[in-house]
Parts: sequence; C-alpha cells; structure tokens
Amino acid sequence: MTVALIAIVTLVAAALVLWSRSWPAESIDSLAVLPFSNASDNPDAEYLSDGITESLINSLSRMPKLKVMSRSAAFRFKGRESDVQAAGRELGVRAVLTGRVVLRGDDLSISTELVDPKDNHQLWGEHYSQKLSEVLSVQEEIGNRIAEKLRLQLSGEDKQRSAKRYTQSPEAYQLYLKGRYHAAKFTKDETDKGLEYLRQAIAVDPNYALAYDGLAYYYAILDDWLFPPREVMPLAKAAAEKALQLDDTLAEAHADVGAFHVFYSWDWPTAERAEASDCAESELCIRSRNIRMVFDSDGSDRGRDCRAQASRTGRSSLV
Repeated sequence: MTVALIAIVTLVAAALVLWSRSWPAESIDSLAVLPFSNASDNPDAEYLSDGITESLINSLSRMPKLKVMSRSAAFRFKGRESDVQAAGRELGVRAVLTGRVVLRGDDLSISTELVDPKDNHQLWGEHYSQKLSEVLSVQEEIGNRIAEKLRLQLSGEDKQRSAKRYTQSPEAYQLYLKGRYHAAKFTKDETDKGLEYLRQAIAVDPNYALAYDGLAYYYAILDDWLFPPREVMPLAKAAAEKALQLDDTLAEAHADVGAFHVFYSWDWPTAERAEASDCAESELCIRSRNIRMVFDSDGSDRGRDCRAQASRTGRSSLV
C-alpha cells in the first residue's frame, strides 16, 4: 500500500513539474490570433480560413481580462512566413494562436496551436476533423479550450456571450464568410459579389443580424468610391438599423449607424451616442473608435470645417 501511494505521489509530482515547465510563470492576459493558413488544394477556400480567424478574434475578444489584438493588427501577418516570436514581439502579446485549415469537399480539418512567443514553445495544440456543416461547433470548441488553457474565470454570462451564435444555419454562415471575404477586396466586381453573398445569407436566415451589419458596413465604406453616396448610404443605415432591431447589443451595427450620421447626415450628437453604445475595448469597437477619430484627429477646426462644408454642399467630401 505504501509503495503504491509513493508511486502515485511521484507520478503526480512529475506531472506537475512537466506542467509548470510547459506553462509560463507570468499570467497570460493578451493574445493574437494570426490568420489561419489555407492548406486546401482549392484557393477558393481562402474565405473559410480568413473567416474562421476573424470569428475567433471576435469571440475571444468578448472574454473578460483578455486583450485580443484586432483583425487589422493580426492580418498584417497574412501571407508572411510564420514567425510566432516576431509576431508576439511586434504585437506585444503573451500568446499567439495559429492555425491551418484544409477543406476537401465537405470534409473540414483544422489544426490549431497556442504558442508562447517568448521561447516559441507550445502551450496547447489540437486537431479537429469534422464536416463543413460543423464549423460553428469547432470554432466554439476552440474558444472554450483556449479559455480553459489560459485559466480564465468565466461566469455563465461570459461563456454565453463568447459562444454566441448569430445564426444556427451553416449555409447562412458560409455565405456570410464569403460575403465578407469578397467585399473586403474592394474592387467593383469583388464587392458586388460579396454584397450578393451577404444578401443570400439573409435570404437563408432572415434573422441573421451580422449579415445585415455586413451589408451596412460595406455600403458605408464604399460610397463615393464604387457607389454614389445618395444611393448606398440610406441602404447602409437601413441595414444597420435592421441588425439592431434583431440584436441591439451588436456593437458593430451601432458603429455603422454612427458612421451614417457622421459622414452623411452630419448629425454629430447622434453619431457620438451611437459610437458609445454597447462598446468595449475589443475588435467589436474598432469601427466606433474610427468614428471618434473623425472628431479628434485634426482638432476642433477640422470638425468646424467639415460641418461648414456639409452646410454648403449638403454632403461630405469624405463620402
């Protein structure tokens, strides 16, 4: 009995030693999700690797006491040779999540790795093999496992918020990802294709708030560049308001309403109220902070000049 007890204690001690060596002494409170690579034979699957990356950034950024680098910061590393240590150093984070996506037909394979950029050692890694229709479940599982590995203390509300699904339809979700992917290329043909995918996502799931927000966002930023402002800005406002009607906690849609009031109707007080709605320090508020930059970037003179021009012309030179 004594020999068995000693053996058990020895095994537990050895496990604790190995665990302590694999985990950094400092707590991990910051994370970057680098763009997942598309290792599929089909380059058209790029929408999926980019979309999974962005979805993980958004879901992880909802977790308390964890700073997650924004999409714009993380995607600077897209297409670059993977150097986790350099990325961690440049972004100033304590952990880096990388991934690899393979799609063959309806078979989806995702490999993930959480790495400490200080010494490049693996903190956690996992491989998932599922059908494409299970992509939402896989993303949720990855988020949960990272929360466990980072020892984040999540309340029931935190877990519900981070795992929130805006649609239960895998088809609508894939159409949404395709829409975001193509619209973000910012050419006339690709943007038209992206907007059509977003409309298709809404047709599949009319309650898909994120798809409405996607329409609002791309309408708002493409006016006067690819589309006449008077044609698309009212559409952007209508889509953002529909998104908020479906989910009034959607920070992105509040920001899009604010953008409409800043750049089109020139209703500055309403824009500031929209910018402040449901905003936290996360990827979800990048658009809101960009709206505030319009007020602050060049001081009050710029605001007065813009308002004066709006008064003279009835619209903005920025849209």
